[in-house]
Amino acid sequence: MKSRFTKILFIVAVAVLLLKSGVSAAIYLWPKPAIDNTGNAAAQELIQLTNAYRQGLGLNALAVNPRLTQAAVNKAKDLLAKQYFSHTSPEGKKFSDWVKEVNYSYFYVGENLAIDFANPQEVFDAWLNSPKHKENIDRKEFQEIGIADLKGQFNGRETDVVVQLFGSRVLGANELSTSSGDLPFSNNYFGSLSSLSSTTGYFGLIDQYLNYILFAVVLLLILAIIFGKIRRKKSSNKIEPAIPASANGIKKITPKKLAPPLVSLYTKQPHISRSPQASKKKTISVK
Repeated sequence: MKSRFTKILFIVAVAVLLLKSGVSAAIYLWPKPAIDNTGNAAAQELIQLTNAYRQGLGLNALAVNPRLTQAAVNKAKDLLAKQYFSHTSPEGKKFSDWVKEVNYSYFYVGENLAIDFANPQEVFDAWLNSPKHKENIDRKEFQEIGIADLKGQFNGRETDVVVQLFGSRVLGANELSTSSGDLPFSNNYFGSLSSLSSTTGYFGLIDQYLNYILFAVVLLLILAIIFGKIRRKKSSNKIEPAIPASANGIKKITPKKLAPPLVSLYTKQPHISRSPQASKKKTISVK
């Protein structure tokens, strides 16, 4: 039974290992989206340009807030999905509604949009040349920022859509905000979004579960082998009676000796038990 269980565990371990190899190959060979599709580098550069400009005016630098970043991503996706370019969607949804959906409670909120620009510097220069966009960038009440830069098809052409959101929260500027020098929350959000929604992300999740299964099976296999060895060792330590064997290794079967026949107290002749039919004639010999 133990040996059979060990064999089953070994077969399962080999099967899981082969499946894991296939999943790893799929992760390696599956086409991966370009890094620029997430817009991390462009978004980070736009935030750096915005903060450098604000600091040049003596204003505070804007901290990156993950809720504003998520709202910006959601709005950018909606622009590409429904093919419109406006602060209000065709259904009448305002940009502030996107901010409310991510539970960002604000005193002040603003939005800048851009499309069809080659690089972040051109986007920022265009915003500065527009009084309304510049007003958002210059506004001293804003404390936080979130930006999305997504590639996609718009009116039949490949382009970039940029959504820049500004905010000042009711709870202050410290909750879940980061320094203006980097984009850890934005990178984390874009990374998780792209991995979970992509095929490679699902392969990675399967590979993770296969690691757990393989570890459990190998552990059980090792324990089964150890217990099997202990059991064999105990059985080999038991003293067994020697079994006579012939020269050619074949066990000799020695017939058992029959017990001597009973002797009657009244005769030296062997006492023979008779069946009821044969006991009609009864002879007793006395000394």
